[in-house]
Amino acid sequence: MYQFWREMINKNVTNVKNNIGPQLVTVVTGSELDKQFWQNGITKKRHDVFRQDGKTDIVVASEKIKKGNFLGTINAWEETKKHLLLSNKSAPDVTLMTMVFGLGSRLSPFTQAIGGRKPAFPLPRKGSVSNSYLNSADISNLFSNSWIEYLQNSGFTGVVVKWGDEAIIPGIPWGDSNKELADFDAVRFVWKTKLTEDLAREKDWLVIDANTNLMKFQFPRQDMNSLRKRLTGLPSGSFDIAVNLGSLAVSYDCLNIGIELFKNELKDPKKWFDWDPYVWMVFCCKTQEDWNQERNQELNVGKTGLLELEKRVPNFYHIIKKFQESVENLKRRPFRVGTIDFGDAFWTDIGLHITMRECFRSMTVDTIKGKATRDLFGIPHERDQRGNTIINSQIPKNSEIRGSIIIDSIIEDPKSIINQSVIVGGKHKLLKMPDGGVVFQSVVNQLIFNGPNGIVFRAIGDKISIPDGGRLATLLIDHEQINLESNESILDYSGINYTKPILNNAISFLEAYEVMSKTNNVNLEERWQQIINH
Repeated sequence: MYQFWREMINKNVTNVKNNIGPQLVTVVTGSELDKQFWQNGITKKRHDVFRQDGKTDIVVASEKIKKGNFLGTINAWEETKKHLLLSNKSAPDVTLMTMVFGLGSRLSPFTQAIGGRKPAFPLPRKGSVSNSYLNSADISNLFSNSWIEYLQNSGFTGVVVKWGDEAIIPGIPWGDSNKELADFDAVRFVWKTKLTEDLAREKDWLVIDANTNLMKFQFPRQDMNSLRKRLTGLPSGSFDIAVNLGSLAVSYDCLNIGIELFKNELKDPKKWFDWDPYVWMVFCCKTQEDWNQERNQELNVGKTGLLELEKRVPNFYHIIKKFQESVENLKRRPFRVGTIDFGDAFWTDIGLHITMRECFRSMTVDTIKGKATRDLFGIPHERDQRGNTIINSQIPKNSEIRGSIIIDSIIEDPKSIINQSVIVGGKHKLLKMPDGGVVFQSVVNQLIFNGPNGIVFRAIGDKISIPDGGRLATLLIDHEQINLESNESILDYSGINYTKPILNNAISFLEAYEVMSKTNNVNLEERWQQIINH
Protein backbone atom coordinates (compact mmCIF):
# COMPACT_ATOMS: atom_id res chain seq x y z
CA MET A 1 0.00 0.00 0.00
CA TYR A 2 2.77 2.44 0.89
CA GLN A 3 4.60 1.82 -2.38
CA PHE A 4 1.44 2.58 -4.36
CA TRP A 5 0.75 5.76 -2.36
CA ARG A 6 4.35 6.84 -2.95
CA GLU A 7 4.04 6.20 -6.70
CA MET A 8 0.87 8.29 -6.85
CA ILE A 9 2.43 11.12 -4.83
CA ASN A 10 5.43 11.15 -7.16
CA LYS A 11 3.15 10.97 -10.21
CA ASN A 12 1.41 14.20 -9.22
CA VAL A 13 4.73 15.98 -8.74
CA THR A 14 6.05 14.59 -12.04
CA ASN A 15 2.94 15.85 -13.84
CA VAL A 16 3.84 19.37 -12.72
CA LYS A 17 7.42 19.01 -13.96
CA ASN A 18 6.17 17.60 -17.29
CA ASN A 19 3.66 20.46 -17.71
CA ILE A 20 0.60 18.21 -17.94
CA GLY A 21 -1.29 19.75 -15.02
CA PRO A 22 -4.52 21.73 -15.48
CA GLN A 23 -4.53 24.63 -17.92
CA LEU A 24 -7.42 26.40 -16.18
CA VAL A 25 -8.12 26.70 -12.45
CA THR A 26 -11.06 28.50 -10.89
CA VAL A 27 -10.75 29.50 -7.24
CA VAL A 28 -14.00 30.19 -5.36
CA THR A 29 -13.73 32.60 -2.41
CA GLY A 30 -16.05 34.46 -0.09
CA SER A 31 -14.94 38.11 -0.29
CA GLU A 32 -12.96 40.63 -2.31
CA LEU A 33 -10.11 40.52 0.25
CA ASP A 34 -9.99 36.75 -0.14
CA LYS A 35 -10.04 37.15 -3.91
CA GLN A 36 -6.92 39.34 -3.83
CA PHE A 37 -5.09 36.95 -1.48
CA TRP A 38 -5.81 33.80 -3.47
CA GLN A 39 -5.17 35.46 -6.83
CA ASN A 40 -1.71 36.54 -5.68
CA GLY A 41 -0.85 33.34 -3.82
CA ILE A 42 -2.01 30.74 -6.33
CA THR A 43 -0.61 32.68 -9.27
CA LYS A 44 2.76 32.89 -7.51
CA LYS A 45 2.84 29.15 -6.78
CA ARG A 46 1.23 27.78 -9.95
CA HIS A 47 4.72 26.74 -11.21
CA ASP A 48 4.96 24.43 -8.15
CA VAL A 49 1.36 23.20 -8.01
CA PHE A 50 0.04 22.87 -11.57
CA ARG A 51 2.58 23.26 -14.39
CA GLN A 52 6.23 24.18 -14.11
CA ASP A 53 5.96 26.32 -17.25
CA GLY A 54 3.37 28.47 -15.44
CA LYS A 55 0.85 28.09 -18.27
CA THR A 56 -2.14 27.71 -15.98
CA ASP A 57 -4.81 30.37 -16.20
CA ILE A 58 -6.07 31.35 -12.72
CA VAL A 59 -9.61 32.72 -12.34
CA VAL A 60 -10.77 33.80 -8.88
CA ALA A 61 -14.51 34.20 -8.30
CA SER A 62 -15.87 35.63 -5.06
CA GLU A 63 -19.41 34.97 -3.89
CA LYS A 64 -21.18 38.22 -3.09
CA ILE A 65 -23.89 36.29 -1.20
CA LYS A 66 -23.93 32.81 0.32
CA LYS A 67 -24.84 30.25 -2.33
CA GLY A 68 -23.78 26.84 -0.99
CA ASN A 69 -21.46 24.70 -3.05
CA PHE A 70 -24.05 23.61 -5.69
CA LEU A 71 -25.15 27.10 -6.70
CA GLY A 72 -21.62 28.27 -5.93
CA THR A 73 -20.26 25.86 -8.55
CA ILE A 74 -22.64 27.22 -11.18
CA ASN A 75 -21.97 30.83 -10.20
CA ALA A 76 -18.20 30.31 -10.40
CA TRP A 77 -18.50 28.59 -13.78
CA GLU A 78 -20.45 31.57 -15.10
CA GLU A 79 -17.62 33.86 -13.93
CA THR A 80 -15.10 31.54 -15.58
CA LYS A 81 -16.98 31.62 -18.89
CA LYS A 82 -16.91 35.43 -18.84
CA HIS A 83 -13.15 35.32 -18.31
CA LEU A 84 -12.71 32.89 -21.21
CA LEU A 85 -14.83 35.07 -23.47
CA LEU A 86 -12.83 38.21 -22.64
CA SER A 87 -9.56 36.31 -23.11
CA ASN A 88 -10.77 34.78 -26.38
CA LYS A 89 -10.01 31.31 -25.00
CA SER A 90 -11.91 28.04 -24.93
CA ALA A 91 -12.23 25.76 -21.93
CA PRO A 92 -9.78 22.84 -21.72
CA ASP A 93 -11.08 19.29 -21.46
CA VAL A 94 -11.05 19.45 -17.66
CA THR A 95 -11.01 22.52 -15.41
CA LEU A 96 -10.12 22.41 -11.71
CA MET A 97 -12.42 24.37 -9.40
CA THR A 98 -11.19 24.68 -5.84
CA MET A 99 -13.39 26.07 -3.06
CA VAL A 100 -11.34 27.86 -0.43
CA PHE A 101 -13.78 29.36 2.02
CA GLY A 102 -15.34 28.28 5.28
CA LEU A 103 -15.57 29.58 8.82
CA GLY A 104 -12.89 27.17 10.09
CA SER A 105 -14.13 27.53 13.67
CA ARG A 106 -12.92 24.05 14.65
CA LEU A 107 -9.35 25.09 13.87
CA SER A 108 -9.41 28.13 16.18
CA PRO A 109 -7.13 29.96 16.92
CA PHE A 110 -5.07 29.02 13.84
CA THR A 111 -7.80 30.08 11.42
CA GLN A 112 -7.86 33.54 12.97
CA ALA A 113 -4.05 33.85 12.83
CA ILE A 114 -4.11 33.48 9.03
CA GLY A 115 -6.85 36.04 8.47
CA GLY A 116 -9.86 33.74 8.80
CA ARG A 117 -8.83 31.68 5.76
CA LYS A 118 -8.49 28.07 6.90
CA PRO A 119 -7.20 26.63 3.58
CA ALA A 120 -4.32 29.12 3.77
CA PHE A 121 -2.68 27.17 6.63
CA PRO A 122 0.98 26.67 5.57
CA LEU A 123 2.46 23.17 5.45
CA PRO A 124 6.06 21.91 5.45
CA ARG A 125 6.35 21.34 1.68
CA LYS A 126 8.21 24.13 -0.14
CA GLY A 127 7.75 25.02 -3.77
CA SER A 128 10.97 24.67 -5.77
CA VAL A 129 10.15 27.69 -7.93
CA SER A 130 8.37 30.01 -5.48
CA ASN A 131 10.56 28.92 -2.51
CA SER A 132 7.42 29.38 -0.40
CA TYR A 133 5.64 26.94 1.89
CA LEU A 134 2.63 25.47 0.16
CA ASN A 135 -0.61 25.85 2.10
CA SER A 136 -3.49 23.41 2.53
CA ALA A 137 -5.19 24.57 -0.68
CA ASP A 138 -1.92 24.26 -2.63
CA ILE A 139 -1.34 20.72 -1.36
CA SER A 140 -4.95 19.79 -2.13
CA ASN A 141 -4.59 21.13 -5.67
CA LEU A 142 -1.15 19.61 -6.29
CA PHE A 143 -2.34 16.11 -5.48
CA SER A 144 -5.43 16.33 -7.66
CA ASN A 145 -3.30 16.51 -10.83
CA SER A 146 -3.56 12.75 -11.35
CA TRP A 147 -7.37 12.92 -11.03
CA ILE A 148 -7.53 15.50 -13.81
CA GLU A 149 -5.16 13.53 -16.04
CA TYR A 150 -7.29 10.37 -15.64
CA LEU A 151 -10.52 12.21 -16.46
CA GLN A 152 -8.93 13.83 -19.51
CA ASN A 153 -7.60 10.50 -20.78
CA SER A 154 -11.05 8.99 -20.25
CA GLY A 155 -12.78 11.56 -22.44
CA PHE A 156 -14.62 13.40 -19.66
CA THR A 157 -15.17 17.11 -20.29
CA GLY A 158 -16.11 19.27 -17.36
CA VAL A 159 -15.03 20.64 -13.99
CA VAL A 160 -13.49 18.87 -10.99
CA VAL A 161 -14.94 20.54 -7.89
CA LYS A 162 -12.60 20.13 -4.94
CA TRP A 163 -12.64 21.35 -1.36
CA GLY A 164 -9.51 23.33 -0.61
CA ASP A 165 -8.10 21.73 2.54
CA GLU A 166 -7.76 17.99 1.94
CA ALA A 167 -5.31 15.86 -0.02
CA ILE A 168 -6.54 12.40 -1.07
CA ILE A 169 -4.17 9.88 -2.66
CA PRO A 170 -5.96 6.85 -4.19
CA GLY A 171 -5.07 3.44 -2.86
CA ILE A 172 -5.85 1.39 -5.99
CA PRO A 173 -4.85 1.75 -9.65
CA TRP A 174 -7.44 3.13 -12.06
CA GLY A 175 -5.81 1.98 -15.28
CA ASP A 176 -4.84 4.27 -18.12
CA SER A 177 -8.37 5.40 -18.97
CA ASN A 178 -12.07 4.57 -18.79
CA LYS A 179 -13.82 5.67 -21.96
CA GLU A 180 -17.24 5.28 -20.30
CA LEU A 181 -16.55 8.52 -18.42
CA ALA A 182 -16.99 10.44 -21.67
CA ASP A 183 -20.72 9.81 -21.44
CA PHE A 184 -21.18 10.68 -17.77
CA ASP A 185 -22.91 13.87 -16.64
CA ALA A 186 -21.14 13.78 -13.26
CA VAL A 187 -18.55 11.65 -11.50
CA ARG A 188 -18.39 10.88 -7.78
CA PHE A 189 -15.18 9.98 -5.95
CA VAL A 190 -15.83 7.17 -3.48
CA TRP A 191 -14.33 4.49 -1.25
CA LYS A 192 -15.93 1.06 -1.57
CA THR A 193 -15.68 -0.36 1.93
CA LYS A 194 -17.56 -2.13 4.68
CA LEU A 195 -20.14 -0.36 6.81
CA THR A 196 -18.88 0.72 10.24
CA GLU A 197 -20.48 2.70 13.02
CA ASP A 198 -18.07 5.64 12.70
CA LEU A 199 -18.32 5.86 8.91
CA ALA A 200 -22.12 5.58 8.99
CA ARG A 201 -22.31 8.47 11.45
CA GLU A 202 -19.68 10.71 9.81
CA LYS A 203 -20.07 10.11 6.05
CA ASP A 204 -22.72 9.95 3.34
CA TRP A 205 -23.00 6.58 1.56
CA LEU A 206 -23.58 5.78 -2.10
CA VAL A 207 -25.24 2.71 -3.58
CA ILE A 208 -23.50 1.78 -6.83
CA ASP A 209 -24.44 -0.62 -9.62
CA ALA A 210 -21.61 -3.16 -9.49
CA ASN A 211 -21.77 -3.78 -13.24
CA THR A 212 -21.84 -0.19 -14.55
CA ASN A 213 -20.34 1.82 -11.63
CA LEU A 214 -23.34 4.16 -11.90
CA MET A 215 -24.69 5.75 -8.72
CA LYS A 216 -28.14 4.40 -7.85
CA PHE A 217 -28.77 6.25 -4.59
CA GLN A 218 -27.20 8.28 -1.79
CA PHE A 219 -28.00 7.95 1.89
CA PRO A 220 -27.21 10.82 4.30
CA ARG A 221 -25.04 10.17 7.33
CA GLN A 222 -26.97 8.43 10.12
CA ASP A 223 -26.53 5.76 12.77
CA MET A 224 -25.46 2.34 11.54
CA ASN A 225 -28.67 0.48 12.42
CA SER A 226 -30.80 3.00 10.53
CA LEU A 227 -28.50 2.88 7.51
CA ARG A 228 -28.42 -0.91 7.53
CA LYS A 229 -32.22 -0.99 7.37
CA ARG A 230 -32.16 1.31 4.34
CA LEU A 231 -29.63 -0.90 2.62
CA THR A 232 -31.64 -4.08 3.22
CA GLY A 233 -34.57 -2.41 1.47
CA LEU A 234 -32.71 -2.12 -1.84
CA PRO A 235 -34.26 -3.81 -4.89
CA SER A 236 -32.70 -7.04 -6.14
CA GLY A 237 -29.50 -6.66 -8.12
CA SER A 238 -25.73 -6.47 -7.81
CA PHE A 239 -24.80 -3.42 -5.74
CA ASP A 240 -21.73 -2.02 -4.00
CA ILE A 241 -21.81 0.49 -1.17
CA ALA A 242 -19.21 3.24 -0.83
CA VAL A 243 -18.28 6.22 1.31
CA ASN A 244 -18.63 9.61 -0.37
CA LEU A 245 -15.22 11.33 -0.44
CA GLY A 246 -16.78 14.74 -1.06
CA SER A 247 -15.19 16.10 -4.21
CA LEU A 248 -16.86 15.56 -7.58
CA ALA A 249 -16.73 16.24 -11.31
CA VAL A 250 -19.59 17.71 -13.35
CA SER A 251 -19.85 18.10 -17.12
CA TYR A 252 -19.77 21.41 -18.96
CA ASP A 253 -23.20 20.61 -20.42
CA CYS A 254 -24.67 20.35 -16.91
CA LEU A 255 -23.07 23.60 -15.82
CA ASN A 256 -24.16 25.52 -18.91
CA ILE A 257 -27.75 24.35 -18.44
CA GLY A 258 -27.51 25.27 -14.76
CA ILE A 259 -26.53 28.88 -15.60
CA GLU A 260 -29.78 29.29 -17.53
CA LEU A 261 -32.08 27.39 -15.18
CA PHE A 262 -30.89 28.80 -11.84
CA LYS A 263 -30.76 32.52 -12.72
CA ASN A 264 -33.31 33.45 -10.04
CA GLU A 265 -31.75 31.27 -7.34
CA LEU A 266 -28.30 32.71 -8.03
CA LYS A 267 -29.60 36.23 -7.38
CA ASP A 268 -31.76 35.41 -4.35
CA PRO A 269 -29.79 35.96 -1.08
CA LYS A 270 -32.14 33.61 0.81
CA LYS A 271 -31.58 30.63 -1.45
CA TRP A 272 -28.50 28.48 -1.11
CA PHE A 273 -27.83 24.75 -1.14
CA ASP A 274 -25.06 22.18 -1.44
CA TRP A 275 -24.51 19.16 -3.65
CA ASP A 276 -24.54 16.75 -0.72
CA PRO A 277 -26.71 14.97 -0.01
CA TYR A 278 -29.98 16.33 -1.38
CA VAL A 279 -29.17 17.26 -4.99
CA TRP A 280 -27.87 13.74 -5.58
CA MET A 281 -30.90 12.27 -3.82
CA VAL A 282 -33.27 14.14 -6.16
CA PHE A 283 -31.38 12.72 -9.15
CA CYS A 284 -32.08 9.22 -7.77
CA CYS A 285 -35.74 9.74 -6.84
CA LYS A 286 -38.03 8.78 -9.74
CA THR A 287 -41.18 10.43 -8.41
CA GLN A 288 -42.42 13.08 -6.00
CA GLU A 289 -43.66 10.23 -3.81
CA ASP A 290 -40.12 8.85 -3.55
CA TRP A 291 -38.93 12.29 -2.44
CA ASN A 292 -41.71 12.59 0.14
CA GLN A 293 -40.67 9.24 1.57
CA GLU A 294 -37.11 10.52 1.99
CA ARG A 295 -38.40 13.56 3.87
CA ASN A 296 -40.46 11.32 6.17
CA GLN A 297 -37.51 8.98 6.66
CA GLU A 298 -35.38 11.87 7.90
CA LEU A 299 -38.07 13.10 10.27
CA ASN A 300 -38.48 9.59 11.68
CA VAL A 301 -34.81 9.51 12.74
CA GLY A 302 -34.93 13.04 14.18
CA LYS A 303 -33.12 14.89 11.38
CA THR A 304 -34.41 18.15 9.88
CA GLY A 305 -31.88 19.01 7.17
CA LEU A 306 -34.24 18.37 4.27
CA LEU A 307 -37.10 20.20 5.96
CA GLU A 308 -34.88 23.26 6.56
CA LEU A 309 -33.72 23.18 2.94
CA GLU A 310 -37.30 23.20 1.66
CA LYS A 311 -38.09 26.21 3.84
CA ARG A 312 -35.33 28.13 2.04
CA VAL A 313 -36.11 26.63 -1.36
CA PRO A 314 -39.78 25.49 -1.35
CA ASN A 315 -39.63 24.16 -4.91
CA PHE A 316 -36.29 22.38 -4.44
CA TYR A 317 -37.35 18.96 -5.75
CA HIS A 318 -38.95 20.42 -8.88
CA ILE A 319 -36.08 22.74 -9.85
CA ILE A 320 -33.49 19.98 -9.49
CA LYS A 321 -35.73 17.57 -11.44
CA LYS A 322 -36.12 20.16 -14.18
CA PHE A 323 -32.34 20.53 -14.28
CA GLN A 324 -31.93 16.75 -14.57
CA GLU A 325 -34.59 16.46 -17.27
CA SER A 326 -33.03 19.32 -19.27
CA VAL A 327 -29.72 17.44 -19.36
CA GLU A 328 -31.53 14.25 -20.37
CA ASN A 329 -33.31 16.07 -23.21
CA LEU A 330 -30.00 17.46 -24.46
CA LYS A 331 -28.25 14.09 -24.28
CA ARG A 332 -31.31 12.03 -25.30
CA ARG A 333 -30.61 9.46 -22.60
CA PRO A 334 -31.06 9.07 -18.82
CA PHE A 335 -28.96 11.20 -16.47
CA ARG A 336 -25.72 9.32 -15.69
CA VAL A 337 -23.65 9.73 -12.52
CA GLY A 338 -20.53 7.58 -12.56
CA THR A 339 -18.17 6.71 -9.72
CA ILE A 340 -14.41 6.28 -9.31
CA ASP A 341 -13.27 4.09 -6.43
CA PHE A 342 -10.23 5.43 -4.54
CA GLY A 343 -9.86 2.24 -2.52
CA ASP A 344 -8.06 2.56 0.80
CA ALA A 345 -6.96 6.14 0.16
CA PHE A 346 -4.26 8.08 1.97
CA TRP A 347 -6.23 11.03 3.27
CA THR A 348 -4.53 14.04 4.85
CA ASP A 349 -6.88 16.38 6.71
CA ILE A 350 -5.44 19.20 8.80
CA GLY A 351 -8.79 20.96 9.24
CA LEU A 352 -9.29 19.67 12.80
CA HIS A 353 -6.96 19.91 15.78
CA ILE A 354 -6.63 16.19 16.47
CA THR A 355 -6.19 15.17 12.81
CA MET A 356 -3.64 17.96 12.40
CA ARG A 357 -1.66 16.74 15.38
CA GLU A 358 -1.85 13.14 14.14
CA CYS A 359 -0.64 14.22 10.69
CA PHE A 360 2.40 16.09 12.02
CA ARG A 361 3.19 13.46 14.64
CA SER A 362 3.16 10.71 12.01
CA MET A 363 6.00 12.47 10.15
CA THR A 364 8.41 11.51 12.95
CA VAL A 365 7.75 7.74 12.83
CA ASP A 366 8.23 5.00 10.25
CA THR A 367 4.70 3.71 9.95
CA ILE A 368 3.12 3.39 6.50
CA LYS A 369 1.21 6.63 6.98
CA GLY A 370 4.25 8.32 8.50
CA LYS A 371 6.39 7.57 5.46
CA ALA A 372 3.58 8.62 3.10
CA THR A 373 3.15 11.90 4.99
CA ARG A 374 6.85 12.68 4.63
CA ASP A 375 6.58 11.95 0.92
CA LEU A 376 3.55 14.21 0.66
CA PHE A 377 5.48 17.09 2.21
CA GLY A 378 8.72 16.37 0.34
CA ILE A 379 10.67 15.48 3.48
CA PRO A 380 13.51 12.96 3.04
CA HIS A 381 13.53 9.71 5.01
CA GLU A 382 17.24 9.79 5.88
CA ARG A 383 18.04 10.45 9.55
CA ASP A 384 21.15 11.23 11.55
CA GLN A 385 22.51 9.05 14.37
CA ARG A 386 19.90 10.41 16.76
CA GLY A 387 17.04 9.78 14.41
CA ASN A 388 16.65 13.41 13.34
CA THR A 389 16.00 14.96 9.96
CA ILE A 390 17.59 18.41 10.01
CA ILE A 391 17.04 20.62 6.95
CA ASN A 392 18.51 24.11 6.55
CA SER A 393 18.60 24.59 10.33
CA GLN A 394 20.97 25.46 13.16
CA ILE A 395 20.81 23.42 16.34
CA PRO A 396 23.10 23.51 19.41
CA LYS A 397 25.77 20.85 19.74
CA ASN A 398 25.30 18.18 22.42
CA SER A 399 21.64 19.10 22.96
CA GLU A 400 19.01 16.43 23.61
CA ILE A 401 17.29 16.38 20.22
CA ARG A 402 16.04 12.97 19.08
CA GLY A 403 13.65 11.54 16.54
CA SER A 404 12.56 14.98 15.31
CA ILE A 405 12.13 16.89 12.07
CA ILE A 406 13.56 20.41 12.07
CA ILE A 407 13.23 22.58 8.96
CA ASP A 408 14.34 26.18 8.34
CA SER A 409 14.76 26.82 12.06
CA ILE A 410 17.26 28.16 14.58
CA ILE A 411 17.55 26.75 18.12
CA GLU A 412 20.35 28.25 20.25
CA ASP A 413 20.38 26.95 23.83
CA PRO A 414 22.18 23.57 24.35
CA LYS A 415 19.79 22.91 27.26
CA SER A 416 16.98 22.44 24.73
CA ILE A 417 15.22 19.07 24.93
CA ILE A 418 13.29 17.92 21.86
CA ASN A 419 11.84 14.47 21.28
CA GLN A 420 9.70 13.26 18.35
CA SER A 421 8.72 16.80 17.48
CA VAL A 422 8.26 18.88 14.34
CA ILE A 423 9.73 22.40 14.18
CA VAL A 424 9.38 24.40 10.98
CA GLY A 425 10.39 27.95 10.11
CA GLY A 426 11.10 29.28 13.60
CA LYS A 427 13.65 31.00 15.83
CA HIS A 428 14.14 29.98 19.46
CA LYS A 429 16.71 30.23 22.20
CA LEU A 430 15.43 27.53 24.56
CA LEU A 431 12.97 24.91 23.32
CA LYS A 432 11.75 22.09 25.57
CA MET A 433 9.50 19.46 23.99
CA PRO A 434 10.34 16.22 25.85
CA ASP A 435 7.01 14.57 24.99
CA GLY A 436 6.70 15.80 21.42
CA GLY A 437 4.72 18.56 19.77
CA VAL A 438 4.70 20.92 16.82
CA VAL A 439 6.08 24.46 16.44
CA PHE A 440 5.43 26.20 13.16
CA GLN A 441 6.72 29.62 12.07
CA SER A 442 7.17 30.94 15.60
CA VAL A 443 9.64 33.32 17.24
CA VAL A 444 9.72 32.61 20.98
CA ASN A 445 12.82 32.90 23.20
CA GLN A 446 11.77 30.26 25.72
CA LEU A 447 9.06 27.83 24.64
CA ILE A 448 8.21 25.02 27.06
CA PHE A 449 5.78 22.15 26.34
CA ASN A 450 4.45 20.70 29.62
CA GLY A 451 2.93 17.61 28.03
CA PRO A 452 2.39 15.89 24.69
CA ASN A 453 0.15 16.87 21.76
CA GLY A 454 0.70 20.64 21.80
CA ILE A 455 0.85 22.77 18.67
CA VAL A 456 2.16 26.34 18.48
CA PHE A 457 1.62 28.30 15.28
CA ARG A 458 3.00 31.74 14.48
CA ALA A 459 3.61 32.59 18.10
CA ILE A 460 5.65 35.58 19.26
CA GLY A 461 6.91 36.04 22.79
CA ASP A 462 9.65 35.86 25.39
CA LYS A 463 8.41 32.99 27.58
CA ILE A 464 5.48 30.75 26.65
CA SER A 465 4.32 27.49 28.28
CA ILE A 466 2.02 25.04 26.52
CA PRO A 467 -0.09 22.49 28.46
CA ASP A 468 -0.89 18.96 27.30
CA GLY A 469 -2.89 19.27 24.07
CA GLY A 470 -2.53 23.05 24.09
CA ARG A 471 -2.85 25.29 21.05
CA LEU A 472 -1.53 28.83 20.75
CA ALA A 473 -1.20 31.44 18.01
CA THR A 474 -0.38 35.15 18.00
CA LEU A 475 -2.75 37.47 16.17
CA LEU A 476 -1.29 40.54 14.45
CA ILE A 477 -4.08 43.08 14.90
CA ASP A 478 -2.96 46.46 13.58
CA HIS A 479 0.11 47.21 15.70
CA GLU A 480 -0.98 44.93 18.53
CA GLN A 481 -0.04 41.31 19.21
CA ILE A 482 -2.60 39.13 20.99
CA ASN A 483 -1.99 35.52 22.03
CA LEU A 484 -5.03 33.30 21.52
CA GLU A 485 -5.13 29.77 22.90
CA SER A 486 -7.23 26.63 22.77
CA ASN A 487 -6.86 22.91 23.52
CA GLU A 488 -7.58 19.78 21.54
CA SER A 489 -9.77 18.61 24.43
CA ILE A 490 -12.28 21.28 23.33
CA LEU A 491 -14.40 19.47 20.75
CA ASP A 492 -17.32 21.90 20.51
CA TYR A 493 -16.65 25.28 18.90
CA SER A 494 -20.27 26.35 18.85
CA GLY A 495 -22.19 28.45 21.37
CA ILE A 496 -20.31 30.19 24.14
CA ASN A 497 -17.07 28.32 23.39
CA TYR A 498 -16.90 30.39 20.22
CA THR A 499 -18.77 33.57 21.08
CA LYS A 500 -17.28 34.18 24.57
CA PRO A 501 -13.63 34.25 25.70
CA ILE A 502 -12.45 30.90 27.10
CA LEU A 503 -9.29 29.73 28.84
CA ASN A 504 -6.94 32.72 29.26
CA ASN A 505 -8.07 34.55 26.14
CA ALA A 506 -8.85 38.27 26.24
CA ILE A 507 -11.24 38.00 23.28
CA SER A 508 -13.52 35.31 21.86
CA PHE A 509 -12.74 33.24 18.78
CA LEU A 510 -15.67 34.91 17.03
CA GLU A 511 -14.38 38.41 17.80
CA ALA A 512 -10.91 37.40 16.63
CA TYR A 513 -12.35 35.94 13.41
CA GLU A 514 -14.37 39.06 12.65
CA VAL A 515 -11.32 41.28 13.11
CA MET A 516 -8.81 39.09 11.27
CA SER A 517 -11.08 38.19 8.34
CA LYS A 518 -11.12 41.91 7.44
CA THR A 519 -7.33 41.96 7.35
CA ASN A 520 -5.49 42.19 4.05
CA ASN A 521 -3.83 38.78 4.07
CA VAL A 522 -1.13 39.85 1.61
CA ASN A 523 0.04 42.48 4.09
CA LEU A 524 -0.38 39.99 6.94
CA GLU A 525 1.96 37.52 5.23
CA GLU A 526 4.52 40.25 4.61
CA ARG A 527 4.45 41.22 8.32
CA TRP A 528 5.05 37.60 9.32
CA GLN A 529 7.98 37.29 6.97
CA GLN A 530 9.50 40.44 8.46
CA ILE A 531 9.11 39.04 12.00
CA ILE A 532 10.61 35.65 11.09
CA ASN A 533 13.49 37.15 9.11
CA HIS A 534 14.30 39.89 11.63
